[in-house]
Amino acid sequence: MRKHARARPFRTPSGLISMAISQGHQAIQDTAYGQYSYDAENDRGTLINVRTYAARCVNPPEGMASLDWIEQGFPGAECAPSKPIGIVSNLDTREVSPFTKLVAIVIDGLVYSAWLFIVSIGLTLKYGVMRVLNVAHGSLYAIGAYAAATLVGVYFATGNPPAGVYLLLPTAAIGWGIVCGLLIERGILRLMYGRDEVVLVLVTYAVFLVLEDVMKLLWGVDPYFAYQPYGLLGNVELIGVGYAVYELGLVAVALISGTAIWWCLNRTHMGKLLVAVINDREMAAASGINVTLIFTVTFVLGAVLGALGGALTAPTTSVVPGMGVEVIVLAFAVIVIGGLGSIGGAMIGALIVGLCRAAAVHMLPEVELFVIYAVMSLVLVFRPHGLFASPEARKI
Repeated sequence: MRKHARARPFRTPSGLISMAISQGHQAIQDTAYGQYSYDAENDRGTLINVRTYAARCVNPPEGMASLDWIEQGFPGAECAPSKPIGIVSNLDTREVSPFTKLVAIVIDGLVYSAWLFIVSIGLTLKYGVMRVLNVAHGSLYAIGAYAAATLVGVYFATGNPPAGVYLLLPTAAIGWGIVCGLLIERGILRLMYGRDEVVLVLVTYAVFLVLEDVMKLLWGVDPYFAYQPYGLLGNVELIGVGYAVYELGLVAVALISGTAIWWCLNRTHMGKLLVAVINDREMAAASGINVTLIFTVTFVLGAVLGALGGALTAPTTSVVPGMGVEVIVLAFAVIVIGGLGSIGGAMIGALIVGLCRAAAVHMLPEVELFVIYAVMSLVLVFRPHGLFASPEARKI
């Protein structure tokens, strides 16, 4: 394979694009750079000192890598940027009505809550049955994201029909969730059952650290992108506010997941066995219930749900090392607010966190990161075990 090839220009609706095919793909078109200046007195924004670069000016010479060209100071560049063309636009800011802002807060909050619930439900399920606060859940989320991004890239590179990618995302989560869940539960956790819960937290934290390095060995440290599923569904406008259909689809996935788990717990034989183990593990074992099998099934199901959260998130962001750290912290906040081990509590906790964060983003962005933990602290002051924590029997 040739390492570098000649740039090939072609026209698109946004202008002329010059495509250079090498070890990767680069799409370069006419580019403009400028400074944004805000005029507080007149409440308007302005672009100043705008310079434009033709597509041919931002391609390296044939045979030279882009990085080498940049580091060497653009030797042999065909042309220089144009002179500043001054002010090119005066963008009057439109006043947003309170109703429109309220709609935006509600929809943004629901979308974020849906994502949080999908990520958190597996964590609270495992704790409810096994009394294991699984820190490695964040790594399972990241593995699902990496697996989805990898498969999406291969899927589109081989010319498959675009619609099929929406089956690929849950498939990646199910496959990797089952494999990783079985390895962690059968290989490590089964040796720790009966020990103090703090010991199990430390063990899962060690697993989390190991998995973080395993992911770097498998996928490297460069970001992965799986943007195609996000853009294929297009956008929709709701009361003057535009949203990606994919993001709204996360709300549907969260509702389906929550309903399916509720149905399994309350309407199936395996679910009733799970409830029996949750309420009294020792009595369930004495009644002949295979608690070991219940533990394995629960942990694998929780791992699949964690990986599903990562797989569905991959099209909305870049998949990078360490992405599981932030997720596990947010998931802990959600299940602590709702009550450890409570599925309904996880849903309510996700809604509270999502709506409060959306309100902060739209009304007071400076406190976005703080508001989640402020809500958690406020709940714990009045309800130390969370809003919907199940009562625990005390043995005398």
